[in-house]
Order: sequence, then structure tokens, then C-alpha cells
Amino acid sequence: MGSFRFVVLIAMLIALLPAQASAQAQSRAKLANKYEKKWQKLDNACKVKIDDYCAHLAIVQADTECAEAGKIYSKGSTTWTWINFALVAASAASTAVGASATIPSAKIWSTLGGTTALGAVSTTANANNATDVSGLAAVNATQQSFNAFVIGNYGNPVLIYDAAYGYGSACVTAGQGSAATKPVALTVLTTKLADGSTMAAYSQFLAAAGGTPPYTWVQTSGNMPGGLKLNASTGEIAGQPTSTANATLTFKVTDSTGQTATVSNLSLSVPN
Repeated sequence: MGSFRFVVLIAMLIALLPAQASAQAQSRAKLANKYEKKWQKLDNACKVKIDDYCAHLAIVQADTECAEAGKIYSKGSTTWTWINFALVAASAASTAVGASATIPSAKIWSTLGGTTALGAVSTTANANNATDVSGLAAVNATQQSFNAFVIGNYGNPVLIYDAAYGYGSACVTAGQGSAATKPVALTVLTTKLADGSTMAAYSQFLAAAGGTPPYTWVQTSGNMPGGLKLNASTGEIAGQPTSTANATLTFKVTDSTGQTATVSNLSLSVPN
């Protein structure tokens, strides 16, 4: 009877695989819907003027959204690990009865496909665990990128406010789906650049989400105002403009897998 119980446990664990995957997908969808409503509410509150307070609210909301997304991926990874552990332990205890067709539990074991089928189930559990681990890493990378973006654009509430939504959404979709699904597309979040002043310190971070960090940035067209340089690894445009300028720039970002994304016609002005 002990072996029979283990076989029944294995059957229950196999049935749990699609249920767990479905539960995670529902959790992500629910989180995305929850924050879509929150962003709409924030937009309504800040539609007259986006000031420092609105930017602060957007920062808190994006960070909270990322934190909740991280919990989903972390919980998922832990669940897949325990499912696989239980499968291995239960199958090891049940393998001995598989040699006899006269033992009821052996028939159930055969119906389940024996060790061959359970090997595939274990592979599936491990693949989903790896996806959640990658998702959590992507969430952490997105949060770090957002923090750097906020620091680099301090004093520009409109720019921060506009970018916050994209960062929060990127956290929810990071690594979404099973290991067999297509990865989240690499996307440039920056839609505009702050103006500069001659001989005054300038710092502006280009931002991206999705793909597989780390990212590498390159300017592909336009003339950068004198005194400013792009940091390829951080995406920061920094320096001191040496003269007035009206630049139209295009940038390309590449992730660690070679996936690319481009943003065109970004205006960087250094007025008189």
C-alpha cells in the first residue's frame, strides 16, 4: 500500500503541473489588470499638470508593481522546485513495483509511463523553474535600470512620470510564459530627452526593458552636441555642452543575446 500511495502522489503531482502554470499566468494577468487601473487613476489625477509629486507617485507605483511581480516569479520558482523534488522522491520509492504486472500499483505506474514519462515531467518542471528564475532576474534588472533612470533624470518630473509606466509593465511581463515561449521583446522606453545648457552638467539615461540584460547602447545617427558622450554600458548621455545645438539622434540597444531595438528622432536641444 505504501508504494500505491507514492504512485497516487505522482499522479497528483503530474496533474498539478498544468494547474500551476495556469495559476501563474492568471496571477500575472491579474497583476497587469490591477496596475492598468492604477495607472489610469494616476493619469486622471495628474492630467492637469505633471509635477514632482506626480512623478513621486509614479515612482512608488512602478517600484511596487515590480516588487509584486518579483514575488510571483519567486513563488513560482519555489513551487516548481518542490514539485520536482516530490516527483523524484515519489518515483524513487515507486520504481520497485514496476517490475510486476500483478501488483495494482505497478499497473498505475505503467499507466503513468514509468520512469521515462516522469523524466519528461521532471524536465518540464525544471524548465518552468528556470523560466521563473530568469523572470525574477529580469524584474531585478528592470528595477535597477529604473532606479538609475530616476537618479539620472532628477529634476525632470515629466520624463520620469512618462517612463514609470513602461518600467512597471516590463516587470510584470519579464520572462512570462513557459520555457518554450518566445522571450519578451527588447523595447526602448525613452521617448524624449531633456534639454541642456551650455557649460552646465548634463545627465540623461536611455532606458530599455525586456530581452536579456545587460544592454549595450550605440548612437547610430545624428550629431551629439559637443561636450556630451554616450556611455555604451549604462545608456547615460553625460557631460557639459560646449555650445548651443539642436540635435536629432537615433540610438540602438542590443541585449546579451543579440536582440536589438531602436529609437529614432530623439531631440536634444541646447538653447542659448
